[in-house]
Amino acid sequence: MEPPWLNGGDGYTARVTGFFDNEIAKRKGDERLSASIEFDSELEYKGFSGRYGFILGRWEGQVWESSGTVHVYIASTPIVNALEISQDNNISAESHAHYETIGT
Repeated sequence: MEPPWLNGGDGYTARVTGFFDNEIAKRKGDERLSASIEFDSELEYKGFSGRYGFILGRWEGQVWESSGTVHVYIASTPIVNALEISQDNNISAESHAHYETIGT
């Protein structure tokens, strides 16, 4: 499978800039955390471009580990809380993205 948002590449590198409560009511504890990210370069996907984004766990009960599978959103501005998320400032890029930590 060649996800279109990867533009033929293997993936992107991004830095986690913080965590915020995603406010999904049925989730508890760490599974309510989404990670704000900043990509190494601006991305363009379906006419939307941004250097920022956030990643969200895929299922109830999922917690953050050194690697896993997440939803990825590209954003035009930094996202630091759920209230900042709107249809105008982000786009869903991938529902089955793999993440892993590569250093601190």
